[in-house]
Amino acid sequence: RASRGATGERQRLEAERERLFTALTALEASHRAGSVDPATYAARRRTLVTALERIFAALEEEAAA
Repeated sequence: RASRGATGERQRLEAERERLFTALTALEASHRAGSVDPATYAARRRTLVTALERIFAALEEEAAA
């Protein structure tokens, strides 16, 4: 059974995951619409995907604990 602290951390990670997915979805929509510079798109997308990878890894660790 997860401790209260672990549950709080999981909720924080899940909220961050949702925030990042929302930002990535908005970025993709802007890119499709042509309203974001390609270099800005590439850099921001890379940042968001890297952050999502870290969140997923942390969630996996949390689940394994």
